[in-house]
Amino acid sequence: MIILEVGIFYVGIKLWEKDMFTLGDFVLLQSNVLIIIIMHIWNFGKMIRRTYQNLAAVEEMTVIFNTPHEIKDDLRAKKTNN
Repeated sequence: MIILEVGIFYVGIKLWEKDMFTLGDFVLLQSNVLIIIIMHIWNFGKMIRRTYQNLAAVEEMTVIFNTPHEIKDDLRAKKTNN
């Protein structure tokens, strides 16, 4: 994705040098690239938040797994034939 954005930027500069691109076109192109970059950063933030939420869930599961069983076998119980 970054290569595509750099390529579009490069083509925009080359077309601007040949007067086939106006300054307004160049600003519009760069604003769209800026919006795409901001969206990527926003999605990265969401991914980090989900990672922390999942780590919190794993911590809760670890606590549950490490708690001793509440129901224990009676020592006097007869063994089954299974």
